[in-house]
Amino acid sequence: MLETSIFANSKRILVLGSAGAGKSTLAREIGARLSLPTVHLDRHFWKPGWVESINMEFR
Repeated sequence: MLETSIFANSKRILVLGSAGAGKSTLAREIGARLSLPTVHLDRHFWKPGWVESINMEFR
């Protein structure tokens, strides 16, 4: 169970893990419980067709 009091002053929470570990599910749940936006970096980094962005575009 997520203990929300330890995250009360948090503005950003980073969720790391290997493929298929449930990172997106956990991030959505944390965001919903703490009223924080959920941002998936893959959606910002990869262009259509899984084309990698150049570093300057991603920054």
